[in-house]
Amino acid sequence: MTKIDSRKEPVLVSACVITYNSSRTVVETLDSIYAQTYPRLELIISDDCSTDDTVEVCRKWLETHKDRFEDTSIIQMEKNGGIAANLNFVIRATKGEWLKSIAGDDLLLPNCISDNMEFVSRNENDGVIFSNVREFYVDAEGKRVLTDNYQPAESAKKYYAMAAEEQYNRILSLCFTPSNSVFWKRSVAVTHPFPEQYPYNEDDPHWLHLTKEGIKLSYFDKTTVLYRIGDSISKGRDNSFIGEKYHYSRLAYLYADRYFELLKRDPGRARQLQKEFFLGDVAIVLLKNRRNFFTRAVLFFFKLLVGTRKIS
Repeated sequence: MTKIDSRKEPVLVSACVITYNSSRTVVETLDSIYAQTYPRLELIISDDCSTDDTVEVCRKWLETHKDRFEDTSIIQMEKNGGIAANLNFVIRATKGEWLKSIAGDDLLLPNCISDNMEFVSRNENDGVIFSNVREFYVDAEGKRVLTDNYQPAESAKKYYAMAAEEQYNRILSLCFTPSNSVFWKRSVAVTHPFPEQYPYNEDDPHWLHLTKEGIKLSYFDKTTVLYRIGDSISKGRDNSFIGEKYHYSRLAYLYADRYFELLKRDPGRARQLQKEFFLGDVAIVLLKNRRNFFTRAVLFFFKLLVGTRKIS
């Protein structure tokens, strides 16, 4: 457990949970926040118009756990707006000096917030901080299984030593940040909202915009978050194919923010991305017509071409 200077009151940190049809997993998420070793927390849950009983599950949990927190609340979007809008909604509702956001199916390790605050105390000028994320899944027997997959990749860690401008150039080609681990100053989060025009690809364009504006992404080499594989629009185990909404959010982001700038700096990479997204478009068209025998045959060979047999 991180030592807190008893002569100085710890600053308030806001734990921000975003949910959408998360009733099966959100209690685990909330329990992981409850178990944090950092003493002074606010908990805000923001729901994106769930059609299941997520909100009721959260309310029942708060009835017996709210005394652990300095303040708690559940807020609800008026209409389903996607991940980016939900994040912006919950960030605006916070009061903490620092924020830790988490999806309603992922988990914080017990020292997550304490470790981040210790890093902050040694690096006062850093406002957007990333750490390591480990993947896990729940097996058929309901047991949590930790994988050997971590983010960021070892090869990507060197990019955090770069200046913001160099990080921007790298993210144009390939984003290297494990967004689930982000810990940041509220002042930065509020003044730099997530781009809501990409509702299901909220993270990559956000880090691109931040670095373009000269805000450096920082990193410390410790695992703080467990990332659940599956149960999400953009999550899939092994080599599963991505979802349609996620694909089209990424496609819009490619042509609005990345492609033409990347074409000037790295034409080969720009054209490679163009081809990859074209293949994704073809896959989605085939999936929408998969009952047709000819289409099913083409889909089979397409799966072989793109290296996945789990398109669904």
